[in-house]
Amino acid sequence: MVQDPQTPTVQEPPPPEIPAAQVFLESVPEKILIKGKEYTLRVKILNITDANIDVFIKYRINGFKILSVSHPAGSGQKVSIEPLSSIMYDINFTPEIEGPLQLEIELRGWKKLWDPVEREYEVEYEVEVEYDVPYEVQYEVEVEVPIPPEELPPVPPTEDGIPAPQIPRTRIEKQIRTRTEIRKEKRVEKRIRIEKRLEYEVRFEEFALHQTAGYMEAVISGIEELDTFITQGDVSTEIVTDIGAALNSIIFYFPNNQLPHDANLLRSINKEMFQKTGKNFLYLNYAISNEFTQKEQKIIKQGIDKFLPRLDKSKRLLILNLDFLPKMMKPTIVIGASPRSFSLQNTLASTFDDQLDIIVDGDVFAGGNIYEVIQQLTSNHEADIVNIALSADFIENHDLFIKMIDPFVQ
Repeated sequence: MVQDPQTPTVQEPPPPEIPAAQVFLESVPEKILIKGKEYTLRVKILNITDANIDVFIKYRINGFKILSVSHPAGSGQKVSIEPLSSIMYDINFTPEIEGPLQLEIELRGWKKLWDPVEREYEVEYEVEVEYDVPYEVQYEVEVEVPIPPEELPPVPPTEDGIPAPQIPRTRIEKQIRTRTEIRKEKRVEKRIRIEKRLEYEVRFEEFALHQTAGYMEAVISGIEELDTFITQGDVSTEIVTDIGAALNSIIFYFPNNQLPHDANLLRSINKEMFQKTGKNFLYLNYAISNEFTQKEQKIIKQGIDKFLPRLDKSKRLLILNLDFLPKMMKPTIVIGASPRSFSLQNTLASTFDDQLDIIVDGDVFAGGNIYEVIQQLTSNHEADIVNIALSADFIENHDLFIKMIDPFVQ
């Protein structure tokens, strides 16, 4: 075998194959949750490429326990997703603590990469080789050789009878002789050389394709009325976070359940406010009947006792008892007369200038049944209660509502 080192043959590597997919939390409970109750999250995995991909899910969980998932993808198994298609699954879980709950979802997959590898191969090839080939050549030569005595004529004896000596004679003879000569010959021989080639081996590398996260808040209840308040009413989730601990104002909104109202109005405005200003306001929201029954008051009291102590206690609490009016010629705020009503009016007047009407009313909008019940239910808390009624403009135009509440969340 002939060693014939060669420069490695270089080939372009195949392009890497990197899957692309995204994971989303399609639905996350927005309301405050109750420890020990069961809730559902919905997750969507989307393949955004035109090829099949294999992926799996990793979780990072804080404060709750997963009870079940509705698809193998949700349990961390490897699953295949067809091109430009998605997988949807539900996570059933239960809060295990009071406080923030966190779910981080990481979607992982594999890159197909190519590593260079130098390999040696035996390559057979043919060469033409010239050889020296000896061969014999015969030729004729003339050689003088002695004539054997028996072939010579006899010599007569001498006179004294003594035989005469034989005189040697020679003759010329032809002889065949051989000599070796060399001739050149060519022939094809097969040989082997070592050829180096730069090739590529496939390697799969795990990596994170996409991440998402969901955040929730849970409380410990164990009281039927509090469970009812949280599940049938609404509480701003910020009230159980550091945001709530830094604020000393809150909206109470107890609309009539026999009249049309948007149960998610304050939640929607609060989310919009955070998106636009980075701020949140606090609220307790529970729909009540015309009678405002004792049962309803007990339910609201449990909510008040659970959440009001979480607010900033360094100064008196401001409770805005919210109601809405029909739409008017001009956006209007009516403040029920109270010890803090005029300072409230001044604050709002400096906020809006002449954009709307701000009225302090000491008759229709002062006091009232709900106001008196709130006074009773908050008697253990140092709080000032102010009735505030907004025209329907504030429902239609959330920016007006956000501007109205902004001075109280500084």
